[in-house]
Amino acid sequence: MNGARRGWIDAWNRFWFAEAHTHSLGLLRIFLGITLLMRQTRMYGLHRIDRFRAYIPRYEYDESAMPDPDFAMPWPLLEWVPAPSLWVYHRLDELVLVLAALFTVGLFTRIVTPLLAIIFIYTLAASQVNYYHHFWLFTAAFTVLAFSHCGERFSLDAYLRASETPPPKRSRLPLRLLQTLISMVYFFSCLAKLNSGWFSGDIMRIFDESGSIRGPFAPLFLKVLGYQGLSLPTLLAEGFLAVALWHPRLRRTAIAVGVMLHLGIDMLMAVRTFSFQMLAMYIVFIDPGAGRTIALIDGHCRLCRRSSRIGRLLDWLRRISWLDFRDEQVRALVPSLALPELEQQMTVITADGRVHRGFHAWREIVARFPLTFIPSVLLWVPGAGRIGQRLYGVAARHRFGRSACRPGDTCVSPPDATDPRAPWRETLVTFGEIDDAHAARS
Repeated sequence: MNGARRGWIDAWNRFWFAEAHTHSLGLLRIFLGITLLMRQTRMYGLHRIDRFRAYIPRYEYDESAMPDPDFAMPWPLLEWVPAPSLWVYHRLDELVLVLAALFTVGLFTRIVTPLLAIIFIYTLAASQVNYYHHFWLFTAAFTVLAFSHCGERFSLDAYLRASETPPPKRSRLPLRLLQTLISMVYFFSCLAKLNSGWFSGDIMRIFDESGSIRGPFAPLFLKVLGYQGLSLPTLLAEGFLAVALWHPRLRRTAIAVGVMLHLGIDMLMAVRTFSFQMLAMYIVFIDPGAGRTIALIDGHCRLCRRSSRIGRLLDWLRRISWLDFRDEQVRALVPSLALPELEQQMTVITADGRVHRGFHAWREIVARFPLTFIPSVLLWVPGAGRIGQRLYGVAARHRFGRSACRPGDTCVSPPDATDPRAPWRETLVTFGEIDDAHAARS
């Protein structure tokens, strides 16, 4: 086997099967579970925000709207499977509500997730009446998660197991399959819209005349944007998302575009939980590995200490490891970072080994907090970095004085830099490899 072919094979295997932490799967389980609970209680649809009402459980069908049992796809070898009766549909809705609650909190995940996949597959195969885009997406996602370790993190299963050994890395195949699924949804949706109806905005006019565009926000959107102003941005956004979600530098912008797109759709149209499912699935493009981002702060600065305390309160998923670079053990781990540079501005090392300083460091931090993730997108608009760095420089020059500790004082408790299992050590390994590569090139 020649070297080029071997390189392609290695790249293919790394892409699909390289090991990764299961934090993303755990977070996806939580948010996808919340979305399923929204479906099972009918708490969805921002277009009806003025008349929300929860149903526990909500029933998909009643006697007046029962699907025709003969309206079914003749699946090969499955013709013998009976179509659900109204009684069966009601029992399935009740069972899914219970399973959704267990799935969200992560209890008996290895049993609950396959059961959800089986129920959705059966209901989808039973009748073409159930062919909704949100139903297809639930079916595909639960099928993939049924073969994953989505209950290893942020779950009651993990809490009850109470093992001192952290879960090992797993194959990233489930994440890659879900990423590919999302990209395909956007790609084929954009491809189907490449026609004169969407280019001219006529499709939105048809939606409006048929009553599909509704809700208290509809008049404002139609008045400000018009029909073409709704159709063209939708087309462009879907084409952009199909590609940009894969690009690390465009990913935050893509997620911001996706959030605006799906919230806008949900404000105007009855798409059930589809918009919220797509937003939840963005998690598979984010690496939320706990503790892998390192924030190096000045232990002689009370302002830095206060800022890190606020950061810990907002860091619900514990993604940031706050280390005091004044500590000798920490300094020994990052010898290539000069002390004057660390003293001048805050330094952050991300999980991929990149170094960010000053305003750019804080921008990376707030982008990892659940409460500030979406607003932090504004910090990446053109010009924000230059302005933010200047403002940070002013604040940094005045951070000492009353906020400083006297030499010998302990402002920040020394970190446990001797723990060999600390997740931030993986970041330092990556950082060291990049540093060595730079040194070799120079």
